[in-house]
Amino acid sequence: MATTNIGALLLGELQALSAEARRKHPEIKEAAERVIVVLRGIAATSSGEIAKELAASDEVISPFVLGCKSSNHKLAAMSVQCLQQLISHRAVSPRSIAQTLSTLNTVIHLGVDIQVKILQMVLPLVTMYDGCVFGETLVDAFHLCLALQKSRDPVVSNTAA
Repeated sequence: MATTNIGALLLGELQALSAEARRKHPEIKEAAERVIVVLRGIAATSSGEIAKELAASDEVISPFVLGCKSSNHKLAAMSVQCLQQLISHRAVSPRSIAQTLSTLNTVIHLGVDIQVKILQMVLPLVTMYDGCVFGETLVDAFHLCLALQKSRDPVVSNTAA
């Protein structure tokens, strides 16, 4: 597990996402603020305990899903970064894994930086959520890698291979 405090990291990222989405994407701002309230209500202090409580809620990924669906590169990049942190801390609900993969599939066209982040997420997602990623969800993860293997950027293409 990563050593950074997921609570403080996520709080800062949610505040930045909320500020960035303020005018043009009020639904993202509202979703981020709902998760900030949830995060502030968590009494746990260790990253592991915080991640466990975050993983109990499907709502935690909603601002990031909306950020990715906005097709705004900056919001999508911030959202993908946050999803990567949530995954690395095992703070994504197992019920939300399929939605997370679907969301990542919608942003692969937004740039090489996002493509690299997606590739950095797929392996931990499949391995850390052992028993949760199988069947159609596993096929979606492989499909994501195969789609990225077709990238024109050699770094993305070779990493996906």
